[in-house]
Order: sequence, then structure tokens, then C-alpha cells
Amino acid sequence: MNNVLKKFEDCIEKIKYGNKIQRSDYLDAGTFPIVSQESDLINGYWNDDCDVFEVKKPVIIFGDHTRAVKYVDFSFVLGADGAKIIKPKEFIDSKFFYYFLQANPIEGKGYSRHYRYLKDLKLAVPSLAAQQKVVTKLDAIFTEIDKATAVAEANAKNAEALFQSYLTEVFERGGEGWERRQLSDIAKVVNGYAFKSGDFISENGIKCIKIANVGIRDFVCEANEFLPANYSIKHPNFLVSEGAIVIPLTRTIIGGGLKVAIVPKEFDGSLLNQRVAAINAIPSLMDGELIYFYLSSSIVSFYVLSNVNALMQPNLSIKDLLRMPIPVPPLKIQHDIKNRIKNGIDAIKKIKEENIKKTKSYLALKNSILKQAFNGELVKD
Repeated sequence: MNNVLKKFEDCIEKIKYGNKIQRSDYLDAGTFPIVSQESDLINGYWNDDCDVFEVKKPVIIFGDHTRAVKYVDFSFVLGADGAKIIKPKEFIDSKFFYYFLQANPIEGKGYSRHYRYLKDLKLAVPSLAAQQKVVTKLDAIFTEIDKATAVAEANAKNAEALFQSYLTEVFERGGEGWERRQLSDIAKVVNGYAFKSGDFISENGIKCIKIANVGIRDFVCEANEFLPANYSIKHPNFLVSEGAIVIPLTRTIIGGGLKVAIVPKEFDGSLLNQRVAAINAIPSLMDGELIYFYLSSSIVSFYVLSNVNALMQPNLSIKDLLRMPIPVPPLKIQHDIKNRIKNGIDAIKKIKEENIKKTKSYLALKNSILKQAFNGELVKD
């Protein structure tokens, strides 16, 4: 290919922006789609045609904060807060430029602005005919990869649904001798302490468990925060041991489900921050892992959602956590019940992990093919 090297800004038209719609004003249904920097292609709707950006040649939407890259070939209304419209000049095929941006992802810089880093990119521009050959080839390959990815994602989602169905069946079915108790009857629950922002140090202290450490059945060890060593003496009631169950009281539920985790060995002896609760089972009454499995179930998700105002975030009060109803089997059979759950979960977890691994491998394959395309290895003149 006889390519001409051009800077990013030499490849795009200047855009005149109209009215941008705030996220809080989006409609659930309407005449015109809203496109913003969120990951989904369409993020809401609008009815005022004065705010429509007319698309005659497809454009790319770039998320200044999120780094999302979207190909848009329809007229739309632009969402506010960081959505940038990129319109390639006439000598560049829009889909070709979209693939180019995907092949050159910008490194994340937190919630800062990222559009300025695009200005450092340079594109070797072949003829339009050559660009369209690349696009045709990539479209065909990616269609097949996307089909395989959709199957893997569906399988992973089905495994999660099966996991929830299994837990619900165990705890709702119950059995002879089961009792219905409150969480406060069978466990000791500690609400975290409101440490001040100035209390935290960068390293060489006691780890602190915060909301960011608690994922969906996953403890996030990478989110490290430290407090001075002497705080273990000052705040002994907020020390948390390995094996404790932690659950955030703010944004308890996110898109994927309820956030709950078990404290790992690396965080043994950590301090508990505000809006996170630690739960320690009373062994003579209830096995701790059974409590964890119950808290992981959709039964508890429903309980949390039913105890919050629909207009609020799905937060959980310490009062509602303490009085949460929980089915308690006789102590002598708890071990067998726990092992049956673990065996079932292990089988379901394997299916989910295999399909998540496939999804990641398909993404890596797409990235590899994109690099080939812009190194001139995919299509030859």
C-alpha cells in the first residue's frame, strides 16, 4: 500500500456541537436515540429534533472519560459529560478509522480526560479502495468472532442463573428442623468506623477494608488503603479477621448482583471502614460459609431491593442487615448441606470460568487481528 502518514487531527473534520443532554434528563423511550460515552450504543431517547446531530457520513463517538469507542451511522442526540464526536475527512473511510482507534487504545488515566491523547496518534492512510478492503475483511472476521463471543457470554450468564437457582432451591426448600432466624441471632455483625480521609497513609500501616474491596463474591485485594499501625490499639472493635464475611452498606447491589465477599488471609487483622459491615458466624448456631452462600443468593438481593426506596441507590441499613431473615438448618446437618452446595457451585463455577476464558481469548484474537490489519498484514494490494 502506498500509505501517507497523517496526524490524527489532520484526519478529522471540525465539529460544531449543539445541545448536549444531561444523563438525568434521558427518556426511556422517544423519537431520537441518545448516544453518550457509556459502553452501550444507545443510552436513552429524546424528542426535540432541534438537538439532533444529522449523520450523513458515519461518525465515531469517543468517551473522553470512559475511552469507549462507538461507530454511529445514524442521526442521534449527544449525551453530555465527555462524549466526543469524531468525523473522518472524505479521504478516510469512517469504519476504517473506527477500527484504527480500536487498534490503538488509549491507556486509562482514571476519570481524567483522554481525548487529548488521541492527538498523539498517527495513521498511515492507504487509498480509499484499500481501506474498504480492510474494512470488508475485518467485518467478516469480527462477525464470526462476535457470534462465538455471544455464545460464550450467554453460557456464562446461564451458569450464573443456574447458580442462583441452585442456592434458592436449597434455602427455600429447607427441611425438617429448619428454623427462620434473624442474622443478628446467629452472627456478630460490626458496622465499620468512619475514619477521616486524613487518617490514611500510603503504605507501611494496617490495611483497611473499604467498599472498593468488596465485589460480587469476590474480595478485591488490589484496592489497598492503609491506616497507622497504632490504630489497631485505638480501634480494636473494628479489627477484622480472615474468614469474616463483608458486605457494603452503600451500593450493596450493582448491575451484576449483590456485593459480598470473604476476607482473605492477606487482609487478616485489617480495620473496617464506614459503610462496610463484617459478619462473623456464631459457630454453635450457624456455619459461616452457609451464611456466605445465603448472602450470595438472589433471595438476599430481593430483600435488599425491597427495603430501599426505588428512587434511591440500593443501599442497606445496618438495622435491615441485622434483622435480615435467614433459614437455619439443624447444626448436625449443616456440614453436609454446605458440602452439597460447594460441589454444585464448583461445577457451575467451572462452566462459567471456561466461558469467561473463551470471551477473553476472543477479545485477544480481535486485538491481534486489528494489529495485523494496520501493519499491512491482513490485506495486500
